[in-house]
Amino acid sequence: MTDERSEPTALMARRMRAALAEALWDPAGDPAAAVKVLAGMVEGVCGRSTIADEDLHLLFESESLSSAYLFCASLQKSLSLDYLRQHPDHREISPAEHLNHIRPYLLQFHQRQQEALQRIDAEFPQQI
Repeated sequence: MTDERSEPTALMARRMRAALAEALWDPAGDPAAAVKVLAGMVEGVCGRSTIADEDLHLLFESESLSSAYLFCASLQKSLSLDYLRQHPDHREISPAEHLNHIRPYLLQFHQRQQEALQRIDAEFPQQI
């Protein structure tokens, strides 16, 4: 990218990459610890400190950044106890049951996290 959008996009890529790379957790470990780390990663990728309102359109001009953003947005819903409780079958689910509900998906979340990081590295190799 050579136009005036390159710096905001590169900054967004650096921040997303940092959030994905710094979110260290064990998919076979404690689900509560994983959820805490993943929630921080989601904020680092999707939060306002990463994406300014005026730069949101730039996000979708990049395959890797939009993929990371959409992964983290969907992950946010997957991790949300309140979101799960909206479903009639889960209105009374406890926090412990919620963690047991999430546990089978942790390996897939971890793989998607690594894929998102690799895509950003491939698209922005010199800018990160």
